[in-house]
Amino acid sequence: MPARTSGTPASDGVPAGARERPARERPLEGARETALRLLAVRSRSTFELTLQLRRRGVPDAHIRTVVADLTSRGYLDDRAFASGWVAARAGTRAYGVARLRRELHEKGVAMPLIEQAIREAYGEEDYSVTEERYARALIERRLPAYRHLPAGVRTRRLAGLLDRRGFSSATIARVLGAAHRTAADAPDG
Repeated sequence: MPARTSGTPASDGVPAGARERPARERPLEGARETALRLLAVRSRSTFELTLQLRRRGVPDAHIRTVVADLTSRGYLDDRAFASGWVAARAGTRAYGVARLRRELHEKGVAMPLIEQAIREAYGEEDYSVTEERYARALIERRLPAYRHLPAGVRTRRLAGLLDRRGFSSATIARVLGAAHRTAADAPDG
């Protein structure tokens, strides 16, 4: 069988030798490869991926093409990204609704998608009920490290922790009130 020469079409229509050219000589393919590498590391929002590609010098026309292609193939999905983000951070790391909203907004996710993701993670319950459960669990985990502190200092530190985690002030007040009642009832030891 005779060897193919450069320039003769391969069976898939890609000229022989085109596969060997580095990505920098094929900017659209290079942009797609870069995007896939970024998505392999972690899930990203459309906005984040666009920003990363732009920082790497990819032309806007190529970015639009790559983003549209990855979206149509299901590799890039802001709804799934938001749902995954909220599920991971709300339960295991105990973050409040305000912080989840802020983080996803900073990542360029549309507000309706953010609200949908929060509703899915928090169920059909009122947000405050689930948020309070997460805050109580966080306080229960952290309270032993604060037991040696005077009550006022302990309260300030726990309130600061919950505030930094994005819990509402009403949730913080309810959870700390319950924690103080529990601490007052506990025997010194």
